[in-house]
Amino acid sequence: MEIHTRTWLTPDGLVEGVQTKWSAFNILLVTGSRGFLACPAIDVEACAGYGVAAAIVESYKSSLSDLATLAEAASDNPLLVLTGRWRSGMATCLATLKAGGDKVRELSSPPEGEEAHGHLLEASQHIDRGAELASDAMTRLDTAKIQEAVTEMQLGYEALNAADEELQKLQSFFTVGAVVESKKRNGS
Repeated sequence: MEIHTRTWLTPDGLVEGVQTKWSAFNILLVTGSRGFLACPAIDVEACAGYGVAAAIVESYKSSLSDLATLAEAASDNPLLVLTGRWRSGMATCLATLKAGGDKVRELSSPPEGEEAHGHLLEASQHIDRGAELASDAMTRLDTAKIQEAVTEMQLGYEALNAADEELQKLQSFFTVGAVVESKKRNGS
């Protein structure tokens, strides 16, 4: 994962931008005095090899791992939650998770992928709820909400693992199907 930050001085005040890049997904988060904007983008070439759903699972897992790292750092040093860098990192992770949920809801599944899609939808519901709770907890510095967020994220992670297992089965199914089809065409 790469993180790029930049600050601009505009007539309306400072605007900060954070771009977080993974191999198959990146997100730009811009914040300023008038609010924030999050723009997700999926790298089509990177996704072509293993499908959009697999890319979303990987993006989710990466963001959840980054979120856990930030939370761990804050538990070691509670004053971190007051720093702009830590809050920006959290906001980036939460925006990426939200963007992943939006992508999951946009997906339509072929019949073979319905079970994986169902797990992804379940994961997105838990992770979206966890992200909302985490965002609220950051604003209010509410430890009870943080625990609720952690519980929702854990449930989402379990559903992600189930989706990942189904996607692996599908990948095997399609790979075997492609080999059989190729042998039929070649007369083997």
